[in-house]
Amino acid sequence: MQHDSFVRARQSGWQRLEQLLHDLDRRGWRSLPPAKLEELSSLYLQASSDLALAATHFPQGQTHRYLNSLVARSHARLYGVRTTSWRDIFHFFWRQVPETFWRLRRAVLMAFLLFFIGALAGVATAKWQPQYAAAMLPQQFREIVAQGDLPEPGRHGVPLSQAPVMSTAIMLNNIQVAAFSFALGVTAGLGTVYVLLQNGALLGVLAAVFQHQWAVRFWSLILPHGLLELTAIFIAGGAGLHFAAGLIRPGDRPRSESMARHGREAITLVVAAIPMLVLAGFIEGFITPADIPAEAKFLVAGLSLVPMAVYLWPRRGYSKARALTSRY
Repeated sequence: MQHDSFVRARQSGWQRLEQLLHDLDRRGWRSLPPAKLEELSSLYLQASSDLALAATHFPQGQTHRYLNSLVARSHARLYGVRTTSWRDIFHFFWRQVPETFWRLRRAVLMAFLLFFIGALAGVATAKWQPQYAAAMLPQQFREIVAQGDLPEPGRHGVPLSQAPVMSTAIMLNNIQVAAFSFALGVTAGLGTVYVLLQNGALLGVLAAVFQHQWAVRFWSLILPHGLLELTAIFIAGGAGLHFAAGLIRPGDRPRSESMARHGREAITLVVAAIPMLVLAGFIEGFITPADIPAEAKFLVAGLSLVPMAVYLWPRRGYSKARALTSRY
């Protein structure tokens, strides 16, 4: 094999591979469309073959050293540990999370319906079976409800120096519910269904109990941060149900592969709940206990839906092909 003719025949491919690696180093994986990713992989395989030929026929030459460096660099970029840049993180939160939410919105809707059914059951239980409803309440409310003398939430019996007891208890409870709603998807969804129904029933009972005396005050303590928290629960519950679907219905894939794929998508969906819980915590700490009119708190509740809708709406121009190349 002639060295010069070998170099002339293969040099354009090596240069193209170098250019793709340069673009990859400068702009990251998101900059390469699927066609270029396939080209990069193909050129890497060709360069590996060229390296084997060079090692056989020109082991001591400069071409062998060059190809060895080029192949090693290509292998590291294709199969090595990839570092996460701020651009990757931004892309994940700004594009991939909303796109996953939109794609799995039916699972989130199912979680909402389960919670809503539980809430209706709680209201019905409080109306027709109050003794059972009292047993569902937190311990501090049972005796009060049994006596029929309800304090105004957030004022009577609750120091103003603290965040309202009911609001804080429900916020912490909802964070736990969001975690359990997702994690219990491993029980084929049965645990997720139970958590959503049970916590929906709890909210329904509380709403029914305070409906006659302090309805406005009660909802002014719940809705400002509650809309975001409940949405986070529905999203986490939808993630648990989606994971359960991968466990129960693997389709034509092996069950382990189906669970892995559904698990990655479910975790991505859970991440959507994080900024909601953070914002809800801010509202709960500074606005919910504030001495402002209930109407102002209801306005905050309505306005909290705006950033949530903007965040969850899928971005224009999002490429599903790029989602397949994501390392998350």
